[in-house]
Amino acid sequence: MITGGNSAATTFGLRNLAEYYWEKSSLRFDLGGLSTESRSRDDRVAVETGDGGFEVVEADRQKTAENYFANLRYDYALSERWYTFGIGGWSRNPFAGFDDRWQGALGVGWIAVDKERTKLDLDIAGTITSENPILGETNDFGGVRLAYAFEQHIADNTVFLSNLVLDQNLKETKDLRADWFNALEISITELIFLRTSFRILWRNDPLYETLPLYDQSGNPVLDGNGDPVSVPSQLDPLDTYFLTSLVLKI
Repeated sequence: MITGGNSAATTFGLRNLAEYYWEKSSLRFDLGGLSTESRSRDDRVAVETGDGGFEVVEADRQKTAENYFANLRYDYALSERWYTFGIGGWSRNPFAGFDDRWQGALGVGWIAVDKERTKLDLDIAGTITSENPILGETNDFGGVRLAYAFEQHIADNTVFLSNLVLDQNLKETKDLRADWFNALEISITELIFLRTSFRILWRNDPLYETLPLYDQSGNPVLDGNGDPVSVPSQLDPLDTYFLTSLVLKI
């Protein structure tokens, strides 16, 4: 999405999902991202030129949202109802306080419901996470992951999807994360679908954030932007995403 006029904004989003199935196993690769940049007329200043005049300088566009991820998952059927799985993933979300997060998981799942129009999977896994926050050193910790995946065919051309992942940090028990995704998918043709989705990312213990440092007169310290300092985070523990998109299934 691109807007212009008194304010300018650019939003870019992309997601690619590839799935492969064999007799007793499956492989899933999920890749996506969202980035938003904006600038308004207020982002202009007048700077003296030294000869009594001035020039107008426009600020660069500022990112207001940035979230990228890549996940790989392998499932192997142990029986008609039980399966084991492994997950490897990477994500980046500076506005949530981290540049990089790497995570691996190994666990077991149970197919609770497997009907023609309704499916429900439940799983549990142990995790290992390496997180590189915007401020501070890399944090490595183990955890426990609980999840469900639900699919309900409402009509012949309409499907409701819901997935929830809870990840508990065992090193800092107050650090609990949740990723809840819900979508309504309507088929337009055999290959093209209209999807309306709502996603919630929640973290009980947000990371620290950085603020520029100024002196008592309001001047930046040492450099033009002020040195960053660490403060207890005022980041909102809840991020929400509402998207409407066309999905091509090949």
